[in-house]
Amino acid sequence: MTDDTQRQDSSSAPQQRDSGDRSENHSSGGEDTPLLEWITGLVGMALLLGTIGFLLWHALQANHTPPSIRVEVRAISQQGDQFLVQFEATNDGDQTAADVTIEGQLIRDGETVETGTATITYIPAQSMRRGGLFFTQDPGAYTLDLRATGYEKP
Repeated sequence: MTDDTQRQDSSSAPQQRDSGDRSENHSSGGEDTPLLEWITGLVGMALLLGTIGFLLWHALQANHTPPSIRVEVRAISQQGDQFLVQFEATNDGDQTAADVTIEGQLIRDGETVETGTATITYIPAQSMRRGGLFFTQDPGAYTLDLRATGYEKP
């Protein structure tokens, strides 16, 4: 054999042994995985399964009640020659309400003296929006009746 042939044979032999050594290390499996990696993986899997379980439970438990709009007076103030009644409209239902009409009436002796209306574009389920109604007469001198008169399904 020539020197070149011997060099090629000797250089390829250790590479084959190294490859064999590497496959032996990989066959040992989980022994080389640190305990912290296992704990982290288990915590991540528990969080994922918990989130999926919660979302499924929430989807199956929802009552899907229609919008239920409750209107409350927050403040009354004079704005120049008008009076502003600020209100809060709360949707206690499980569905969204769109184009909610709020009506306010000033009542004396059973008769409506003045009416104001406002439209709230969007009130999501279990949430609240604020608005205001303008009147030319002082709401403090009358009985003020605020209520939602209608909505649309978005």
